[in-house]
Amino acid sequence: MEFLAFRVGLDPLEGQIRAYLSFLSPGSRRVVEPRLRLTLCELGVTRVEQLGSEWLTAPRLAAWRHGLLERYRPTTANRVLAGLRSLLARAGHKTTFLPRFAAPQPAPAAPLRRELSQLFEACARDGSRAGCRDAALLACLAGLGLRSNQALELTPLDLEAHHGRPGARFLLRAWMAVRGELPGPLFGPITRGGRLVTLIGPTRVAPMTSQALFLAVRKRCRQAEVRDFSPQRLAPAARTRGPLPIKLNPAWQPR
Repeated sequence: MEFLAFRVGLDPLEGQIRAYLSFLSPGSRRVVEPRLRLTLCELGVTRVEQLGSEWLTAPRLAAWRHGLLERYRPTTANRVLAGLRSLLARAGHKTTFLPRFAAPQPAPAAPLRRELSQLFEACARDGSRAGCRDAALLACLAGLGLRSNQALELTPLDLEAHHGRPGARFLLRAWMAVRGELPGPLFGPITRGGRLVTLIGPTRVAPMTSQALFLAVRKRCRQAEVRDFSPQRLAPAARTRGPLPIKLNPAWQPR
């Protein structure tokens, strides 16, 4: 393609541009070509010799890249970057300082009310301590809007400060009835046999790790047959109105 471009008498720079555009699909070409030509104009490149590092210095290119997102979306900006990198690479210019822009990640969707109801129902079907603890954890995450670390740092003394949505406080009181009055974190690990893990003999509840919280939430999501929610993705549900759709197990009745 470059040989043909030179053979028909095209300017060498124009030949390089057309050679690059020939590899693009028609749709991409319509998007990239005018923006790539505008880029070369902004950088003052009118001859193929100016694609070298003497004219296009690293600070100059970095400043130009910094302003790309003010005009284009990340996807379009990355297309323009790819075109310029291709031209520079053909001229032997190093382009390691022109990295791609990271595409913005869409905000995760909050769980639907139906999904929350199924999560609490999955906990309610488990009559063990773990079922009650996980329901109270879900109440903290989806009812009070707490982050993982905030929920794990709670102590029984903090319950008076958290009221939350209707239902959340009831589940926390129910968990306290099952947990007991031992000092330490509000939520602790539970063995497969249903025993709450304690430290320093049976005098203090052991702390629960963030990994254990993540696994507990994922376990309930799969039991409820809903999307896999991380603990952080449950927090937006606290901004919705209405009571929390809790499901109860008779064994959880607070004393």
